[in-house]
Amino acid sequence: MQAVRRSIRLASFVAVAILGTACGKITIPANLNFDSSGTNEIAIQALGQTLALPLVGGISANVTVDTNKIFSPSGLLVTIAASDVRIAGPSQTFLGLETGTLCVRNNANDPTVASALVKLGKPITADFHFGVEATSTLIASLVPGGLLTLSQDVDNAPLNIDFGKILKLQIDGAITSNVVLMGQLPANVPILGGAPYTLTASLASSLKKAQGPLIDECAPFRAGS
Repeated sequence: MQAVRRSIRLASFVAVAILGTACGKITIPANLNFDSSGTNEIAIQALGQTLALPLVGGISANVTVDTNKIFSPSGLLVTIAASDVRIAGPSQTFLGLETGTLCVRNNANDPTVASALVKLGKPITADFHFGVEATSTLIASLVPGGLLTLSQDVDNAPLNIDFGKILKLQIDGAITSNVVLMGQLPANVPILGGAPYTLTASLASSLKKAQGPLIDECAPFRAGS
């Protein structure tokens, strides 16, 4: 019965898309913010120690639905392209050093994007590409130019879309996803080069951009992107 309801909701969403535009692409702005009820952190393993840094913030993005592929056997294509990454983490002590506030912004040369194929009656998954630039007082002391570039992919992350909420224009919480991304710090980073890290994020859609003192503190860094 739940699968039937999901199919009905998806069919209703598709019908609205068709009525809204005969064919082509529909693009709407959206915010995917960290859900405080979930786990949001980056954990770095280095020199026998673990730096687990809690994260706040989120991503402002443009969500595009390609109605040209609405009847394609592969499914309805949905893409999410970040226009603004607003992520920050509090200062921590690591290896006896203060990290300073972590500030993360979108990388214009390697932007954060995601894509998903929506099929009737089937779970939705998304492929994420995470491309960002980060800084902190510790990064500034270790990396020439004070800028750390991270680029990593994760495939088939679960993506939940409540089409009932979307049809009622209830954007808050209509889209959710739990993403776990694993990678390594760039090899050219002194001391920490090649250290493995895990980024865990619980995302939920919102009408408002992520806000808070740490995000405000990072505003000058984001403005320099």
